[in-house]
Amino acid sequence: MWGGPFVDTGASAQYAPAGGADTDGGARELWTGAPFASPERWRSCRVWPDLLVPTQETGRFRFAWWNTSFNRSRPKGNGTGPKATKAIADHKERTELAENVIRELLQTADCVALGEVEADEHLGLEQALGGAALSWYRDDSRGLSLAINTSVATLVSDLRHRTREGTRNFHTAWQASLWLIHAPAQLDLYVVHWPSDVGAPAGAHRRTLGQNLRHIVADCPAPPSGTRGHQIVLGDFNEEPFDEGLAQGLLAGRDRYRVRSADPPGAFLYNPCWRMLGEQRPWPTTAPIAPAGSAYHPGSGSSRWRTIDQVVLSGGLLGDDGWVLDEKALQYVEHKDIFDPAAGTLVNRFDHLPLIGSLVHLKQGP
Repeated sequence: MWGGPFVDTGASAQYAPAGGADTDGGARELWTGAPFASPERWRSCRVWPDLLVPTQETGRFRFAWWNTSFNRSRPKGNGTGPKATKAIADHKERTELAENVIRELLQTADCVALGEVEADEHLGLEQALGGAALSWYRDDSRGLSLAINTSVATLVSDLRHRTREGTRNFHTAWQASLWLIHAPAQLDLYVVHWPSDVGAPAGAHRRTLGQNLRHIVADCPAPPSGTRGHQIVLGDFNEEPFDEGLAQGLLAGRDRYRVRSADPPGAFLYNPCWRMLGEQRPWPTTAPIAPAGSAYHPGSGSSRWRTIDQVVLSGGLLGDDGWVLDEKALQYVEHKDIFDPAAGTLVNRFDHLPLIGSLVHLKQGP
């Protein structure tokens, strides 16, 4: 008899034995409530042991995003003199710090997407960090780079999506279609870096980009019969979860059960970064200061933090088996070369934290 507590873990429901999960040292085993596939059964909030089926983790895919902030220190032009020499030296130092951060991301994640990386910087990173199992790709039109651990996933194809408004062209997303080797499946990754409000308000443009990207994701070719589509959108949206481009354009919401039960399927996307708004440690606390967002912009406003580096997922990744989001693993990385917990600020002229997350493959059955 299962005497442990019922735990709502987000994408699935678990039932732990009274003695604690995984007490025999064997393979990690979760107990997932299959009846939750229907919203009506979820709303009933009744789970009985005879309705539960064992679920085992049979694969994992870790992904990461980081806006490197290279644009902030990159020397402008080909000037000479003391100022130019110092600018070059400062950028070289920040590049070395960034290499340390990216190296550690690559040790943890199977796929790392980077923003604000020019062609020569991409080449330098590839030379400094490249290994036999790593393949590097690039979207020159928006300064995006992608490193993939080819022992875990391979690139099938990639597309650059653009939006034209009047005489202006905007980068909508860089689509990288990956083939996951363990528990084979296709994952469509959309890397974004939408325009900011620096220089001129861009909210209307971002809403159009969100609308267009929603149609692109919805029109992604369907996977083989009997399987769910897997789409992830991640990057620097230059918007918070509640802003129009994400909430009304991309239709990315905080209600995962609404996403799961949408008719037609895929009408909405799930944004788990709603959970990452604001302070993450309740007051009072003796713990070190934690970030209150992903991007740090010192100024005179009421908050110096914004949650603009995010990941958005299709409802197919909110299932009870197959490839699903491991929401507990989603976090901003408080790297020592970026974040100072004593002051609660970002350092070394970096203004974004890396974001790292994970998909897990679950198999139902004994």
